[in-house]
Amino acid sequence: MSTADRPLNASQRRRIGISADPSEDELAQDWSLSPADLREISHCRGADHKRRYALQLCMLRAYGRFLDDHRQAPLRIVNHLSRQLGLPPVLFLGAAGREPTEREQAQRIRRYLGLAAFDHSATGRLRDWLRQGAAEGRSAAELLSHAADKLRSWRIMLPSPGTLERIVNSVVAQANTELFEMVATSLPARLRESIDLLLEVPHGDARSSLFRLKDYPRAPNAGVIKGDINRLHLIEGLLAGGTGLDGLDPHVVQQLGELGRRYDAGDLRRFAPAKRYTLVACYLMEARKLLLDHVIEMNDLFLTGMARRARNAVERQRKRLRRQARDGLRRMLGAVDALIDADGDQTIAAFRTAVDAPRLAQAAGDCRAYDRLEQRGELDAMLARYGTLRQYLPSFFGLPFQAATGSEPLLQAIEVVRALDAGARPSLTPDDPCSFVPADWRPYLVEDGRVDRRIWEVALARGVRDALRAGGLFLTDSREHVSFWNLIYDNRKWQGIGPRRIGGSVCLPIPTAFSASWSPNSIVPPGPRRRVCRGTGSHACRMAGSSSDGGMLCQSRTSCSGYERRFAPATRACGSRTCCRTSMNGAASRTRSSRLGAMRHARGIPTVRCWPP
Repeated sequence: MSTADRPLNASQRRRIGISADPSEDELAQDWSLSPADLREISHCRGADHKRRYALQLCMLRAYGRFLDDHRQAPLRIVNHLSRQLGLPPVLFLGAAGREPTEREQAQRIRRYLGLAAFDHSATGRLRDWLRQGAAEGRSAAELLSHAADKLRSWRIMLPSPGTLERIVNSVVAQANTELFEMVATSLPARLRESIDLLLEVPHGDARSSLFRLKDYPRAPNAGVIKGDINRLHLIEGLLAGGTGLDGLDPHVVQQLGELGRRYDAGDLRRFAPAKRYTLVACYLMEARKLLLDHVIEMNDLFLTGMARRARNAVERQRKRLRRQARDGLRRMLGAVDALIDADGDQTIAAFRTAVDAPRLAQAAGDCRAYDRLEQRGELDAMLARYGTLRQYLPSFFGLPFQAATGSEPLLQAIEVVRALDAGARPSLTPDDPCSFVPADWRPYLVEDGRVDRRIWEVALARGVRDALRAGGLFLTDSREHVSFWNLIYDNRKWQGIGPRRIGGSVCLPIPTAFSASWSPNSIVPPGPRRRVCRGTGSHACRMAGSSSDGGMLCQSRTSCSGYERRFAPATRACGSRTCCRTSMNGAASRTRSSRLGAMRHARGIPTVRCWPP
């Protein structure tokens, strides 16, 4: 082998995509020649020319670009091509021919594969696509990973990896600069001044205010939760005047916010003002969502730990009182027997002395204590921790909760407790919402016509926690605890897809070519004017196949809402709102539908079948 035939190093192979030791499957997939390829290669003269031509043809077809030096190709690939060409194996490829010959062969290969050169027109087209992707919030690494596939779909040869990387980085950098300028100009002057104050380090302090906002929650205790709520109120105060970023893609805001979180105050102060203001403003918007999620999570963990500690305390107390109650019961039964056997002439004083009245009273107290423990031991243990819970509970109930259908009583109870904490109401009344109070606690909730506020608030805290888990309560500014439908299709996407109304129905664009979206495993077979959802008459989903509908999927939102109120379990089980708003995976929808099909049939709920997305 010639000393100039140096093999590709590992980094070069990774950039191009060639494996140093390809498997049989890789050889069959990327380095196999068809009969048409063999006819095309037969125009070459000489064995080495045929090998080089076949190598570059497969290379361009599989990887989108030519190999810079064909002598650096793995010998296993070269000999695999030689076997298909009927040529003997070699230890290395000879030197290339004349440069005009190589150039003419490269043009022949491009014409044969129908690929265009990466010229100025292709560069401009790629830059336009990259600018659109950068505007959607895609990172340079993500765009670089998809740029090659996009050029292949356009039937354009790929440039060298370095050239493609430089183009992507330059477009993303220019798009980011334009984005920073646009966002910074839309920020209110008050918010920009607040950002400057956040980045300043107070005299005598080693940390900026922004650093303290980035402090991660430590342990789920009342003090930490209250501190997080205070930080949340601080951020809400900074964003109270608006940010001017409502029209910005939330995905872009999330990326910029994550970028702003990584830099400390010193780095941010060195940035250009537009970049500094943009990163900090997006971080504040994301920090509000993260803090809300952290507060909800910490409250959940605190209440769970509080209940666990209460149960453990009750169990320890039960072990201690069980023995005392057993001994006390024996003493009381002995006193009863003594009373039955007592002489009628015996005085009360003598009887009290005989049964040891003080120890008998203690035995009765032990039995009553054990009975109370069995009746309401866990409740008393929870109420003993009510003071700790109240350290942050008023601030927690002040969060902007919203209720889904069926959870309105919880929201009304939250309004009641807010009025109590503000002094607008003197006390609770039996008419206030109490459906969230556990059945075991309700006998002790009202005594002498007065509602025990401690029991009511502890039960409300548990009910709010459970509703947040189930989605009955949600927070619009949160990320994880938002409305269920916004998790799948937020309002911005819902408005951005361009729904229009046809005859009182909300219509969405759907593919007009059914073969592109239809699979053999789909539930409903395609057909003109086929009903998409089958259920009651009020739930009228249909496939609009006439020209007046314009190939749209139409759904009456009014009738759909009425159907959901009547058959909410079926709607949630099969995802029928997928037809009008969501875009759930068809296989997942079918799995959920089949899993709960027996339950819907037992309840007499009609089956709802949805068109697969």
